Amino acid sequence: MKITLENTAEIVETRPMKGDPSHVIPCRVWKGTTDAGVPIRAVIALIFVERTEDQSAFERELEEKHPRGDEPRVLPVRLVL
Repeated sequence: MKITLENTAEIVETRPMKGDPSHVIPCRVWKGTTDAGVPIRAVIALIFVERTEDQSAFERELEEKHPRGDEPRVLPVRLVL
């Protein structure tokens, strides 16, 4: 399966099932579609550009969608696969 994702300004917080229950992980919500056209949402905690590549354009595009000061919301752990 292939999916196409677009970043959003929405940030949610997830809590891991194991470990420190007070520890939260901020995750960006991405929206997109599968190659079959099915609309999806993805909650991604970590995404990166390879060290050998210039990441400045990637960082700039992410920042445009998330103005500083937005409050994240909490995502229930039951929704995390």
